[in-house]
Amino acid sequence: MSTKIRNLSVEKTEAGDADFFIGDDSNTGTTYKITKQNLFSGISASIEGGGGLLKANTILIANYQADFVDLKGHAYTSVGSPSISADKSPYSGGSSLYFPGSSYLQYSASNDFQINADWLLESFVWLPSSYATNNTYATFINLKSSSLDITLGLMRSGYNNNGIFKQFYAQVYSGSQSVEVSCYSINSANFDAWNHVAMARNGNGIYLFLNGVCQSIATITNQPKFTSNPVISIGYSNGIPALSGAYIAGVRIKSFSVKVPTLPFLE
Repeated sequence: MSTKIRNLSVEKTEAGDADFFIGDDSNTGTTYKITKQNLFSGISASIEGGGGLLKANTILIANYQADFVDLKGHAYTSVGSPSISADKSPYSGGSSLYFPGSSYLQYSASNDFQINADWLLESFVWLPSSYATNNTYATFINLKSSSLDITLGLMRSGYNNNGIFKQFYAQVYSGSQSVEVSCYSINSANFDAWNHVAMARNGNGIYLFLNGVCQSIATITNQPKFTSNPVISIGYSNGIPALSGAYIAGVRIKSFSVKVPTLPFLE
């Protein structure tokens, strides 16, 4: 028996979210389509912390499915009473990290955390409706040392940028290096619901994403660097526990030199 292989030319190198391939149900024989978004969401949901693809160039990754452990093995301190909860999760049948108030999680200072090139911070966050009216900042991820401070969070209700209240924000600050750059989301937060938020530095741009959509880009002319080992805090900033009644899942911090990602855990 001979096999003929047809010469194929590549006309497209990247699938769109609505592009699909056909799957076959081995039990019923029914065919069905699987879109790029279906596939990537399934990978994120089914891999607790991820394999090689998810860990590539990653300095911290934690899904909070069973414990507080960062799958890269960094030491942590739990303050107050944060807990793993199955009450809410962005993943089907999963868990998340719950903050009842006056509590936070902190990963000890490490040379691994000195992200001095392009980088990404991302997380799923669930905020109760009380955040729609309270005058409190919500901090999700914070990298801080004596030389540089990087924060991803939610603005307090008394503040607005361009007339929009309760925005997500991304900030890079260094007093010693004369840098203060902030991005703000063009949409308010969704309360009592999961949001995927991400901030990234790509060259001279600081990007803020909400649910895969770029919200704003700020230009950073100086290139600030960590000159000492930062700590990574989840739900904590500037000495203040910053979350109450909130949930976090799928935290990842990554160094990278590719296009800014728009889907959780994937490049």
